[in-house]
Amino acid sequence: MNPHDKPKTLWITGDSFATFDAIDGTHWLKQFAQHNGCERIFNLARGGFDTKAICYVGKQILLNHHWPGRTAEQEFNPVHDILVCWGTSPDRVCHKSYIDSEFDPELGIANLNWWSPGLVWPDRENKQVPMPWQEHMPIDTNLYSNNISTMADYAIEEHPMGQDVEYVKTMLLYHDWKWEDEVSDHMYHGLYQLHESISLGSKMWMTGNIRQKRDGVNYLPCIGDYQEQGIMAYPEDYGTDAYNSRTLVNHVTPEEHNEFWRWLKPNL
Repeated sequence: MNPHDKPKTLWITGDSFATFDAIDGTHWLKQFAQHNGCERIFNLARGGFDTKAICYVGKQILLNHHWPGRTAEQEFNPVHDILVCWGTSPDRVCHKSYIDSEFDPELGIANLNWWSPGLVWPDRENKQVPMPWQEHMPIDTNLYSNNISTMADYAIEEHPMGQDVEYVKTMLLYHDWKWEDEVSDHMYHGLYQLHESISLGSKMWMTGNIRQKRDGVNYLPCIGDYQEQGIMAYPEDYGTDAYNSRTLVNHVTPEEHNEFWRWLKPNL
């Protein structure tokens, strides 16, 4: 097939802020995709993913690694596809799921823990729309990516996934957020440079928690940026239980998504 004839696709890698809610799928990224003429969206964001997992997924998207279930028709098209990388906070880790686990390059993104209790889990009501190849992903995985605080507070004893609870809690004592921020900067912009090296017209954008900016890179603001800058007002009941009850799995309301898009669209 001629690359120009393949469906133009928006690819997404990121954390929960980039995910689609399973009940109400409103998200400004869908409007962004339509605005850019994308015919389909492959959303590989997952709530709790750390920077390593996010950037590794982005790399595998760009290099067209055939992880379980991925076909030639589902490859990244360097002619016209778009990749959005949604950065996350540095208080997260990705390490082996079990002491005897071993990363397998042939598995690609199937090394990661795509099944997450409370978000996507077999025979339960999902809060997050599963990523397109979810059914091909194992439950017991080689790598475990998550938010450290969540791992410590959450009922990890119920679903330990091989994690040593005391080790997780102790890990916080040795975690340096400023250092992790430096590491994240290199990883996000390394992914961006990889895209630039293969692009034949495709585009990549970065948004979310990208703390360090560089010249010549495509950045998109996010809802929190516009609210902090006073471009968008915070909802009157922001931070209350009433507000939280209306938020989607991506932590904001459908109304905030739609208002943000009205502000963002003229600036693209």
